[in-house]
Amino acid sequence: MRNLLGGKGANLAEMSALGLPVPPGFTLTTEVCNHYTGNG
Repeated sequence: MRNLLGGKGANLAEMSALGLPVPPGFTLTTEVCNHYTGNG
């Protein structure tokens, strides 16, 4: 999952899965970020 979401995104997903309080939000995949920065 870390390759897909990056370190912070993967950690937030894991914390959420464990039932720890995580603010609502979303994570962009590394692929989407790379596409955006490459084609900005």
